Amino acid sequence: MLLILAMLALNVSGFAQSAINPKVGIINREFTDEADSGNMLVHFGQSYGFDMIVEDTRFMFMPGLHYQTYGIIGNDSRGSLFEKRESIHQISLPVSFGTSILASPWSKLRVYGGGHINFIVGVDKNDAGINIDRVTLVHPGWQVGAQVMLWKITADVRYYRDYRKVINVREDSTQRGWEFLVGIAF
Repeated sequence: MLLILAMLALNVSGFAQSAINPKVGIINREFTDEADSGNMLVHFGQSYGFDMIVEDTRFMFMPGLHYQTYGIIGNDSRGSLFEKRESIHQISLPVSFGTSILASPWSKLRVYGGGHINFIVGVDKNDAGINIDRVTLVHPGWQVGAQVMLWKITADVRYYRDYRKVINVREDSTQRGWEFLVGIAF
Protein backbone atom coordinates (compact mmCIF):
# COMPACT_ATOMS: atom_id res chain seq x y z
CA MET A 1 0.00 0.00 0.00
CA LEU A 2 2.83 2.43 0.88
CA LEU A 3 4.56 1.61 -2.38
CA ILE A 4 1.41 2.37 -4.37
CA LEU A 5 1.01 5.70 -2.58
CA ALA A 6 4.66 6.53 -3.23
CA MET A 7 4.31 5.74 -6.90
CA LEU A 8 1.27 7.99 -7.16
CA ALA A 9 2.99 10.77 -5.22
CA LEU A 10 6.04 10.65 -7.48
CA ASN A 11 3.94 10.57 -10.67
CA VAL A 12 5.40 7.32 -11.88
CA SER A 13 5.18 7.65 -15.63
CA GLY A 14 8.41 5.98 -16.57
CA PHE A 15 10.65 8.44 -14.71
CA ALA A 16 10.73 6.89 -11.24
CA GLN A 17 13.23 4.27 -10.14
CA SER A 18 13.01 1.95 -7.18
CA ALA A 19 15.52 -0.14 -5.26
CA ILE A 20 15.60 -2.37 -2.21
CA ASN A 21 18.41 -1.31 0.11
CA PRO A 22 19.29 -3.98 2.76
CA LYS A 23 21.31 -2.38 5.59
CA VAL A 24 23.21 -3.31 8.73
CA GLY A 25 24.73 -0.97 11.23
CA ILE A 26 25.34 0.25 14.71
CA ILE A 27 23.04 2.45 16.75
CA ASN A 28 23.33 4.36 19.96
CA ARG A 29 20.48 5.34 22.22
CA GLU A 30 20.39 7.94 24.96
CA PHE A 31 17.51 8.30 27.36
CA THR A 32 16.55 11.89 28.14
CA ASP A 33 16.47 11.40 31.93
CA GLU A 34 20.00 9.91 31.95
CA ALA A 35 21.45 12.67 29.76
CA ASP A 36 19.76 15.44 31.78
CA SER A 37 21.16 14.03 35.03
CA GLY A 38 24.72 14.34 33.67
CA ASN A 39 25.32 10.57 33.40
CA MET A 40 25.56 10.58 29.56
CA LEU A 41 25.18 6.82 29.32
CA VAL A 42 25.03 5.38 25.81
CA HIS A 43 23.01 2.28 24.97
CA PHE A 44 24.80 0.68 22.02
CA GLY A 45 23.15 -1.76 19.66
CA GLN A 46 22.74 -3.13 16.17
CA SER A 47 20.27 -2.65 13.34
CA TYR A 48 19.38 -5.11 10.56
CA GLY A 49 16.82 -4.30 7.90
CA PHE A 50 16.05 -2.65 4.62
CA ASP A 51 14.66 0.51 3.08
CA MET A 52 12.73 0.70 -0.18
CA ILE A 53 13.91 3.68 -2.23
CA VAL A 54 11.44 5.10 -4.75
CA GLU A 55 12.69 8.23 -6.51
CA ASP A 56 12.29 10.34 -9.60
CA THR A 57 14.79 12.94 -10.75
CA ARG A 58 14.22 15.21 -7.73
CA PHE A 59 12.29 13.58 -4.91
CA MET A 60 12.58 10.36 -2.92
CA PHE A 61 10.19 8.28 -0.81
CA MET A 62 11.88 5.76 1.50
CA PRO A 63 9.84 3.44 3.76
CA GLY A 64 11.74 0.79 5.72
CA LEU A 65 11.66 -2.11 8.14
CA HIS A 66 14.48 -2.63 10.68
CA TYR A 67 15.05 -5.05 13.56
CA GLN A 68 17.04 -3.25 16.26
CA THR A 69 18.47 -4.30 19.57
CA TYR A 70 20.22 -2.11 22.16
CA GLY A 71 21.47 -2.48 25.71
CA ILE A 72 19.17 -1.92 28.67
CA ILE A 73 22.04 -0.77 30.86
CA GLY A 74 23.95 2.18 29.41
CA ASN A 75 27.72 2.34 29.04
CA ASP A 76 29.92 5.31 29.78
CA SER A 77 32.88 3.91 27.82
CA ARG A 78 33.38 3.28 24.12
CA GLY A 79 35.03 -0.11 24.56
CA SER A 80 31.84 -2.09 25.15
CA LEU A 81 30.11 -1.79 21.77
CA PHE A 82 30.20 -5.53 21.00
CA GLU A 83 29.89 -6.92 24.54
CA LYS A 84 27.12 -9.40 25.21
CA ARG A 85 24.51 -7.66 27.31
CA GLU A 86 20.80 -7.69 28.10
CA SER A 87 18.89 -5.86 25.39
CA ILE A 88 15.62 -4.34 24.32
CA HIS A 89 14.47 -5.70 20.94
CA GLN A 90 12.30 -3.65 18.61
CA ILE A 91 10.96 -3.38 15.08
CA SER A 92 11.34 0.11 13.61
CA LEU A 93 9.25 1.33 10.68
CA PRO A 94 10.77 4.56 9.30
CA VAL A 95 9.04 6.52 6.52
CA SER A 96 11.09 9.30 4.96
CA PHE A 97 10.87 11.83 2.16
CA GLY A 98 13.94 13.43 0.66
CA THR A 99 15.89 14.66 -2.31
CA SER A 100 19.20 14.11 -4.06
CA ILE A 101 21.38 17.18 -3.65
CA LEU A 102 24.31 15.85 -5.68
CA ALA A 103 24.02 13.18 -8.36
CA SER A 104 26.20 11.61 -11.00
CA PRO A 105 25.92 8.27 -12.85
CA TRP A 106 27.99 6.52 -10.12
CA SER A 107 27.24 8.49 -6.95
CA LYS A 108 24.51 10.37 -5.08
CA LEU A 109 24.16 12.40 -1.94
CA ARG A 110 20.65 12.29 -0.54
CA VAL A 111 19.09 14.06 2.43
CA TYR A 112 15.83 12.94 3.98
CA GLY A 113 13.54 13.25 6.94
CA GLY A 114 10.32 11.83 8.23
CA GLY A 115 8.78 9.81 10.99
CA HIS A 116 9.09 6.37 12.47
CA ILE A 117 7.17 4.03 14.73
CA ASN A 118 9.03 1.62 17.01
CA PHE A 119 7.40 -1.57 18.30
CA ILE A 120 9.17 -3.22 21.24
CA VAL A 121 8.94 -6.98 20.74
CA GLY A 122 11.11 -8.25 23.59
CA VAL A 123 13.17 -7.43 26.66
CA ASP A 124 15.96 -9.74 27.81
CA LYS A 125 15.98 -10.89 31.44
CA ASN A 126 18.08 -8.37 33.40
CA ASP A 127 19.05 -7.13 36.86
CA ALA A 128 17.65 -3.62 36.28
CA GLY A 129 14.06 -4.74 36.85
CA ILE A 130 12.94 -3.81 33.35
CA ASN A 131 10.67 -6.31 31.64
CA ILE A 132 8.12 -6.24 28.82
CA ASP A 133 5.42 -4.99 31.22
CA ARG A 134 7.50 -1.92 32.15
CA VAL A 135 8.07 -0.58 28.64
CA THR A 136 5.86 1.33 26.22
CA LEU A 137 5.35 -1.15 23.40
CA VAL A 138 4.72 1.49 20.69
CA HIS A 139 6.55 4.79 20.50
CA PRO A 140 6.58 7.17 17.49
CA GLY A 141 9.19 9.75 16.63
CA TRP A 142 10.97 11.66 13.87
CA GLN A 143 14.29 11.34 12.08
CA VAL A 144 16.57 13.19 9.69
CA GLY A 145 19.44 11.71 7.76
CA ALA A 146 21.85 11.73 4.87
CA GLN A 147 22.88 8.94 2.53
CA VAL A 148 25.93 8.63 0.31
CA MET A 149 25.61 6.15 -2.52
CA LEU A 150 28.69 5.04 -4.48
CA TRP A 151 27.72 2.72 -7.31
CA LYS A 152 25.34 0.45 -5.32
CA ILE A 153 26.94 0.76 -1.87
CA THR A 154 25.09 3.04 0.56
CA ALA A 155 26.10 4.64 3.84
CA ASP A 156 23.51 6.39 6.02
CA VAL A 157 23.77 8.61 9.08
CA ARG A 158 20.47 9.26 10.88
CA TYR A 159 19.53 11.29 13.92
CA TYR A 160 16.26 10.34 15.57
CA ARG A 161 14.12 11.38 18.51
CA ASP A 162 11.08 9.67 20.03
CA TYR A 163 7.96 11.36 21.40
CA ARG A 164 6.97 8.89 24.12
CA LYS A 165 8.88 7.49 27.04
CA VAL A 166 10.14 3.95 26.57
CA ILE A 167 10.42 2.77 30.18
CA ASN A 168 7.11 3.31 31.99
CA VAL A 169 8.56 3.39 35.52
CA ARG A 170 10.90 6.31 34.73
CA GLU A 171 9.82 9.94 34.56
CA ASP A 172 11.29 10.92 31.17
CA SER A 173 12.79 8.02 29.25
CA THR A 174 12.30 9.29 25.71
CA GLN A 175 15.05 8.24 23.31
CA ARG A 176 17.35 10.13 21.01
CA GLY A 177 20.50 9.11 19.21
CA TRP A 178 22.30 8.14 16.02
CA GLU A 179 22.27 5.31 13.53
CA PHE A 180 25.20 4.47 11.21
CA LEU A 181 24.10 2.05 8.49
CA VAL A 182 25.77 0.53 5.42
CA GLY A 183 24.07 -1.44 2.68
CA ILE A 184 23.75 -2.30 -0.96
CA ALA A 185 20.93 -1.16 -3.26
CA PHE A 186 19.59 -3.44 -5.97
